[in-house]
Amino acid sequence: MKRAQILKLCSQVGDLQIRPAPRVRATRVRGRVGPNITERAFVLHAERKGATLLRAGWPDYLMLHQGQTIAVEVKRDGYGISRRQARMFEALEAAGVSVYVWNPRRAALLIPWRKYKAVGCGASYI
Repeated sequence: MKRAQILKLCSQVGDLQIRPAPRVRATRVRGRVGPNITERAFVLHAERKGATLLRAGWPDYLMLHQGQTIAVEVKRDGYGISRRQARMFEALEAAGVSVYVWNPRRAALLIPWRKYKAVGCGASYI
């Protein structure tokens, strides 16, 4: 991307103007620097703006079908939705994304995630 294109994009962002990133101390985890300093600076910046950031619990797939965005979580028998996934799925629904669960035993169905319930050796829905 050329400098002129970058400046044009930055001017369109409005309130989220580019500012110097706050100083963030990196920590070493198993020989690697973590978290990524640039990502941490973004998190601090977004939180100052009042944003809620979710990173864990993303569905396995985002499916674009007939003009709709559909999130699909693939679950094998006996596995349910985690709390982190439920929080993410609620946020996606609030943004207008439909969220479903797919299980091989009911391969023909996309089950709405709120109705999905893992049962013993098989998955069912309420």
